Amino acid sequence: MPGKIDLFDAIYTMRAIRHFKPDPIPDSVLRAILEAACQAPSGGNRQPWTFLIIKKKENLERLNNLLLQGMAQEGEKAAQQGRKAAKSTFSRTLDDQSLTDIPVIVMVLSSDREDGVRTSEGPDNAIQNLLLAARAFGLGGVITFVHNHNEHGIRSEFGIPNERDIVAFIPLGYPDEHRGSRHGIKTRKRLEEVAFEEQWGNRITI
Repeated sequence: MPGKIDLFDAIYTMRAIRHFKPDPIPDSVLRAILEAACQAPSGGNRQPWTFLIIKKKENLERLNNLLLQGMAQEGEKAAQQGRKAAKSTFSRTLDDQSLTDIPVIVMVLSSDREDGVRTSEGPDNAIQNLLLAARAFGLGGVITFVHNHNEHGIRSEFGIPNERDIVAFIPLGYPDEHRGSRHGIKTRKRLEEVAFEEQWGNRITI
């Protein structure tokens, strides 16, 4: 199975990456990452996920313009109401990094709603696999919901059917360490802070 680092190394060092080098991702690597995402578990093996991959410059530019347009409209609406529009961490990166500078955007969608599966039930598992596989190849990404700034426009422009929920918008690429994006050891709560044994409140002994 292709990969560059041990699974536990990937788990313990995978961080959110928001700035990327322009280096392209080889198709073989991108395919391996997406196939790893498809190996995620799901209830009843329904595999309730689909993907829309955007990597052509002209399409990344269309997507970038739609997001900027949506954020501008939100800003105008907020100003009229005497407030400042909220912006996510990744949205703020669009102030100094166009989507055209990012090698690949993966939109993760639900399966058809006739499956009885909506939004993040199931697709979240595929996203975790996708990001871990990307880390194994030295790539990085981040889970964002930046599509919410102009979901209607994105659906219309890229032909996304209404029967599919857009679950997440994931940029992928090689981390730009010169702009502070790198993998490494993370700060997390100790196991003793989040796990109990046998009965709620009992300290774990393992």
